[in-house]
Amino acid sequence: MIEQWNQETLLARISNIQQRQRFSGGSPNEVEIATYAQALPPKEEKQTALILGMTPELRRLAVQHYSSIISVDMNSQAIELYRDWLEETERACEQIIRCDWFEMKKAVKIPVDVIMADGVFGNLPDVVAHRQLLQVIASLLKPNGYFITRHALIPSDFDPAAHRAEILLQRYRRGEIDEAEFGFGMRLVGHYESGYDSNTYLLDNAKIFRQCQEAYQAGKITAAEHAFIRRYYFGGKNCILPQAIWEPLLTATGFEFIIYSCQGKEWYKYYIIYQCRLNQLPLSL
Repeated sequence: MIEQWNQETLLARISNIQQRQRFSGGSPNEVEIATYAQALPPKEEKQTALILGMTPELRRLAVQHYSSIISVDMNSQAIELYRDWLEETERACEQIIRCDWFEMKKAVKIPVDVIMADGVFGNLPDVVAHRQLLQVIASLLKPNGYFITRHALIPSDFDPAAHRAEILLQRYRRGEIDEAEFGFGMRLVGHYESGYDSNTYLLDNAKIFRQCQEAYQAGKITAAEHAFIRRYYFGGKNCILPQAIWEPLLTATGFEFIIYSCQGKEWYKYYIIYQCRLNQLPLSL
């Protein structure tokens, strides 16, 4: 699925390239970064953090807390686009490795104190790949190391009817949700009943964005509303696990976890931050 993250898709996420700002929802906002910071373990000298992906917001946070960071991504376009989003002094302590996340053991030679990820697991094809990546992550952590992640899930109490596209549109037009809550929600949950397969856990983004395009052409949504949705364009499929599937995977991999809840935005309900602490070796290793 990684090949779908092309230049067009990456650039769509950016609200102001000169100021190095990205749209909220698809990227962690100030509240979520502050929550990531709360989930980090206490600072100690000469610690190393590993970042999955080139998420600039996480990399900025990491250089404030750790003496060295390692950022791993296999997408050369993402690496080149976001490489210099950190200041030159910040980049001095960063090593960027172009590598498949499943092959990180070959590239990262030392155990690390903390691993952070944002939206990573949605790029995987199935439950098996989730389990395998969690095992890789656990194997790279020091004893009692931390893994902190934000990604989309289907919450245990999720009500598809309350998040349908027409409901989100009505709520946006009444001023109950903002443009980011509307646009991001239309992609991830607004088309749950037509775009999400509850057997494979795959969200068909191509189908969803095609339906949004048809709604725009039919005059059901405005050009501005369509533009808010297109900020979050992705042409592939995302694997979005139910919370009831994801959490047992964490436990089986040897993690204890805490959910850090944010308040104020709709997507906080289904884009959740987990602090996971490794308390034993993965059961399958």
